[in-house]
Amino acid sequence: MLDHVDRHRALYQLAINTPEDGVVPNLLADHFTESLQQYLAGHPELTPPKPEVDPTIAVRFFAHGLVGAIKAWVQNGDTDRSAFIATIRTFSPKWMFPTGD
Repeated sequence: MLDHVDRHRALYQLAINTPEDGVVPNLLADHFTESLQQYLAGHPELTPPKPEVDPTIAVRFFAHGLVGAIKAWVQNGDTDRSAFIATIRTFSPKWMFPTGD
C-alpha cells in the first residue's frame, strides 16, 4: 500500500488536499475496510477480546484512521515506511496485529 502511495505521491498529494472532493479518501477507506474484513475473516483467532465489540464498526473506524495517517504521511513529505508502520502498530488494537510477546 505504501509503495503504491509513494509511487503516485503527487496524485495523492493533490487528491487528499482537495477538501471539496472526498472521492480518493472514501475509496481508500472502502478498500481498507474490505481488506481488514478479509484479514480478520481469515484469522478468526484475531477477534476483539470483548464480544460486544461490533467488528464492522471497529474495521471501519480503523480504515478511516489509516486514511488519515496516509494523508499526514503524504502531506509531511515523509517516505519512511518503517516509521509509518511502527506508528500504525503502536496505535492498533493489540488483538489485531499481535506481536507474539
